[in-house]
Amino acid sequence: MPTNVLEYFKWGPPSVSDVLLALLAISVPFVLTIAYFYLKERLKEIRRKELFFNYAQKRGLTKEETEIIWKYSEKLGLDPYLVLDHKVPFEKVMDAYLSEDPDADPELVTRLRNKLGLTTLPPYVPLSTTKDIELYQTGELFFDDIPDTIPVGLIDKDEFYMYWSTEKKHPRLRPGEKVNIKFLRKNDGIYILKGLTLEDVINEGFRLILKIPHTRKFERVQFREYIRVEAELNCKISEPVKEDENGNMPSPEKLKWYVTKTKDISGGGTLICFPVNREDIPKYNVGDKVYLEIDLEGNTIFALGQIRRKVEEKGSICYGIQFIEISEENRKKIINYVNDYIRKVAGFVPSEA
Repeated sequence: MPTNVLEYFKWGPPSVSDVLLALLAISVPFVLTIAYFYLKERLKEIRRKELFFNYAQKRGLTKEETEIIWKYSEKLGLDPYLVLDHKVPFEKVMDAYLSEDPDADPELVTRLRNKLGLTTLPPYVPLSTTKDIELYQTGELFFDDIPDTIPVGLIDKDEFYMYWSTEKKHPRLRPGEKVNIKFLRKNDGIYILKGLTLEDVINEGFRLILKIPHTRKFERVQFREYIRVEAELNCKISEPVKEDENGNMPSPEKLKWYVTKTKDISGGGTLICFPVNREDIPKYNVGDKVYLEIDLEGNTIFALGQIRRKVEEKGSICYGIQFIEISEENRKKIINYVNDYIRKVAGFVPSEA
């Protein structure tokens, strides 16, 4: 008979306490390991929050204001630092605060917006909410079932409503009516706000004021083929290049190059600038062709471009350049860079990405 069997009969089956001790010996190291990693992550989170609160305090925010931004940034899965620096994620966080906190203070939101300098949206960022429409924006109000159009203009807005005015009286302009508004945003596109509900119609005698709740739902028709964003990237630009009698372009190595930076970029071109006090500032004419090398996050983008416009700004001369020869791979890299930048400053939450 095997020895282990003999031992079994000799000592008998293990007791309940023996089993518990064995399980305890196995589980304690496991529990301690989990507790260690939990505590480590918890301390890291506490430190991250502490650093953010210190940063927000330096930006002039109170503890209450910082707590609101931290809480709703975490809830939406947004980077709280981006919320302090960019208008679109800021508005998303404030919308969540106003809609979910029963004691929300709209004046606090307005004060925060002014304090952080987030009162206007950069022109290269599409609207994400009607709160971002500039005051005095003009447009047309129309209905779904009749061809009538009514000129309107945005004269005021608060945290919950926008106020459009019109001098044209119309029998359909009454509380509860569904309307649409179309307007053109300069250098961006056409926006169409559909299915808006007239919360109230205020008759001031010489005009009507239409009180309409804010919305994030609208259609947009983009003007440009490629979206451009402001971006200060290192780049080099050649002297003007010309084809020889056989139609061949000169080798880039044989040309003089100038080091500068971009001011904006898109998949279709870029804007580069030179300070006017620079000694070796190049001079180009509209129509000149140039080679470009742009440092895009460690990737060198090479392209042949053409000067499309010259802009003299305060202290600098800028040239708008269209890419006329660029590999599709390089163009795609630029488009991906632009899209990532837009997603970053627009503060896309996970469900929107």
